[in-house]
Parts: sequence; structure tokens; C-alpha cells
Amino acid sequence: MEENIINEVHDITEAIELYPPKNLFLVPINKITIIAILPAYLKKNRSISNWDIMEKLKQVIKPDYFIALKVIKSDFKYIQFEGEVNNKSLVRILISRMDGSCLKLNSLMEPVTIRVTEAKISFPLKNEWDSYFKDSKNMNEMKAGERPDTIHIKNLPISWFADISENDGKPCEKIVMECFNSFGSIRVIDIPILDKYRCKMQTSSAKRTARLLENPILFEVFIQFKEYVGFVRAMNCLKAKKLLYLDRHTGRKLTSLIMVNFDKTKHLSDKNIRKRNIERKRLQLKDEIHQKQNFNPFNSHQEYPITHEDIGEKEEGDEIQPQSEENLAMENRRNLLIHRKLQSIRLLGELLDRVKVRLVILFFLYYLLISF
Repeated sequence: MEENIINEVHDITEAIELYPPKNLFLVPINKITIIAILPAYLKKNRSISNWDIMEKLKQVIKPDYFIALKVIKSDFKYIQFEGEVNNKSLVRILISRMDGSCLKLNSLMEPVTIRVTEAKISFPLKNEWDSYFKDSKNMNEMKAGERPDTIHIKNLPISWFADISENDGKPCEKIVMECFNSFGSIRVIDIPILDKYRCKMQTSSAKRTARLLENPILFEVFIQFKEYVGFVRAMNCLKAKKLLYLDRHTGRKLTSLIMVNFDKTKHLSDKNIRKRNIERKRLQLKDEIHQKQNFNPFNSHQEYPITHEDIGEKEEGDEIQPQSEENLAMENRRNLLIHRKLQSIRLLGELLDRVKVRLVILFFLYYLLISF
């Protein structure tokens, strides 16, 4: 198990359904920040065991327990911990029970003062992605992948999204799509671990994801929604949440601390998709030629010339680009029409607002006239 990413829990009263066919749910992340204020007489060169304080904290909250407890910051003045617990009500209980209390350590003459608050969960907000795409000069909100429509999710356990019938140790793209399709219609999806050529590609968008392909347990996915409302719904639902898996065979309840963000790299823009497709076709052709050169079992050094069939395949690969350009032009035209409709709606709204103001003024003048 990945440390501090996949954990076992027991209380799932706050769970909400995500994809019942695979026993997948979402549960809130409930964390507290614990600050252990050390005695003032300690000097910079005096070391305090973080482990001892953590063990004391675990004893203090019994019979409750921490799902995870780790050190965030440590110096000679204070030590900051972050602890995760089962539910929101336990957060409030622990704050009232622990805040302002003292811990007695054998290595110190004076007790350690404890301060406890609810931890803030870092997650991108609507104004962040709106301002990012609005202010970025290299983004064109008329094009898919260059506007707030793509989410990037990391730390998804492979086995939770695997097709049992395939038994290939890989996530199933169909299952991933069905899982997140509940937020809105999906335009395109990319699971880098399913692309065997990704680690060999030289395109910048491929290099960014290639370094994460060696993890045998977890995978990442890029999901692009057709409509903005689907993107927003996904971001809101996944905010400060963990992925919960109920293992029906063992009865275990496992959670994964997924990382969710909006894509800032144009990973699923038509241009980058086309680049990866062309690069994949080139690598496939290279593999085919290599296999033909090593086909003769009696002479491993024999080299086969590139046949006309190979050249035809390469030319066919080059024809991908104009076809994609045509699709891109159609997509841009559709986006332009959507943009014009949005502008028309905004203008109509402004006109209605002005009409309302004039009606109020006329009504006020009429009232003055009849009053006199």
C-alpha cells in the first residue's frame, strides 16, 4: 500500500455514491492541525522526539484514532502535526477535548502545550480557474483543452478500476468513463498508463506524464467534459474528498487520497492529441520494421529493407494530420456558434436590465404626476 495515500477506515456514514457497480464512493477529508508548543527554555541544538509526541497524541484521543498522523513542520519553538480522522463530528469533539491541553514528556521538565484547529484542505476554487484561463496569453477559450473543461486526477488505484474479466493489471478506460460520466458528458479521456508508447514519446505533453507510469499501484487520468457545467460539477463534487472502495470479498473499507486539479497544460487540446497520435504511429512503424528485421531465426543480423507496404503505412500515418485539422475546424466552428449564443444571451440580459430601469423611472414619474 502507498503510505498516506491508501488507508483503511471503519466509519463510512458520510459516504456518497460515485459508481456503485464498482463499489466506489466519495467521503469527505476530515483533518485537524495540531501544534505542540515547546517550552521556552529549549535551545536550537536541543532535539525533541516527534515520535514520542505522536504516540502521546494517539493515547490522548483513545478510544478514537487517527487514520493518518504526520509531521508538517518542526523547529525548536513548536512542532506542527496534521491528523486525519473518520468524520466531521469527531473533528469538533477533538478540538474541544485537546485544544489548550498539555502533554507531559519524560524528556522535558515542563509540559508541552497543545493547540488544535480544523485543517484547511487545499483545493482550486472557481475564481482560480476562471482567472487563470482569462489571464493566460497562450490560452484560447474558444478551443477545447485551453479553457476550464479538463480535470486531472492522480492517485487512482488501478485494481479499483480494473476489468476482472481481462485480468491484465490495468485500469479499464470504459469503467473510468462510466464512473466520471455522472458529472456530465465526456468529450475525451486520456489514461497515460494504457499507452505503451507514452514513455518513448518526445512531445512535451507526453514527457509530463511518462514519469508517473512506473507506479504499479496507482494511475492518473485526464478527463475533458463537453460542457462547462460538467467540469464545474466534477470539481465541486470532488472538492476535499477521498475515493472510497468497499471490498465485498474481504469486507475492508479502503480510501485513496486522490489529487484533483484543473489541467493547465493543454494536455487534451486537439493540437497535443494530434501530436501524440502522430508520434505513436511513428513508434508503431518503428517497432514493425524492427520485428521484420529480426524475423529470420537463422540470421539475427539479417536486415530487411523497408517494403512498399511500410512506406504506405507511413504515408497513411501522415494523412492523420489533415483529417484531424478538418475535425478541428468543425470543432472551432461549433465553439464559435456557442460563443456567439453566449454573447447574445449576455446582451439580451443587459437590455432587459436597462428596460427594467426605464420602467422603474417611468413608474416613478407617473406616480409623481398623479400625486399632483
